[in-house]
Amino acid sequence: MGKFKPGPMGVVRGLIDTIVASKWKDTYVVKGRPTRSNKPATLQQAEQRLRFGLVTGLMKRLRYIITVGYQNSGKNLTPMNAASQYHLANAVTGIYPDYLLDFTKLKISNGNESSLDEAWLPKVTAGAGATVTVSWEVSKYPGKTSSGTDKITILFYDVEKDKFITLESAATRSELTKTEELPEVYVGDSLHCYIMMVSADQKRVSGSQYLGLVKILA
Repeated sequence: MGKFKPGPMGVVRGLIDTIVASKWKDTYVVKGRPTRSNKPATLQQAEQRLRFGLVTGLMKRLRYIITVGYQNSGKNLTPMNAASQYHLANAVTGIYPDYLLDFTKLKISNGNESSLDEAWLPKVTAGAGATVTVSWEVSKYPGKTSSGTDKITILFYDVEKDKFITLESAATRSELTKTEELPEVYVGDSLHCYIMMVSADQKRVSGSQYLGLVKILA
């Protein structure tokens, strides 16, 4: 793979004879045109493709939340690539060809040295009337980068319906609780719950927290 600078005719992208020109982050690159192989995939290749397919499918469904949660992954990784690397290494379980995603290992954000504080002692509970409540406490050891105006993002994954429910900016850190009334169609379903804190300017996030599995009550 090589690099190039746009010339007087502007930026060139796409297929040019046997090379492909494209832009990756802020750099323009050229690489050889990929060729199809007639060789059947090895077992290792088949395993990798299946694992990769599971993770990329998950990432596409969570693209927006991943873009926010993994925004500080460094110059060499896009948020989607960083999240894919984590989930490929940690969230795929089972034996080929029966791979599954382990939703207890799902992470919607990755913390680093400039991260916000995570929610302090968070928990999720289900109540009557298809309500679900996420609550947390005032931290005894508040970080310098965190604030009461930080907003909590909540993600639910419905096991039975294979569906995600996202609550963006659901409450501020200082509010300490968020109750959501779900439609009756969710009664009886089991939901995994995940949270992260996001700064008011959306430039910093906390680490991802998994709160467990709750069953929605009538």
